[in-house]
Amino acid sequence: MNQKVPVDPKTFRIDDGKLYLFFNDFYEGRPFNTIVPWLGNEAEMEKMAATNWKTLQ
Repeated sequence: MNQKVPVDPKTFRIDDGKLYLFFNDFYEGRPFNTIVPWLGNEAEMEKMAATNWKTLQ
């Protein structure tokens, strides 16, 4: 979504010494945990996250 969102410190992943925190709350009225799509396509999601991270302020 290319925006900052609150994260759940209980929903995280450490990969190659990097800490990844994930949104885990309701989105559009339904529960949504962003670690689920992340794990489904981790390589592509990591590339998108690295690109998006640079644009956030």
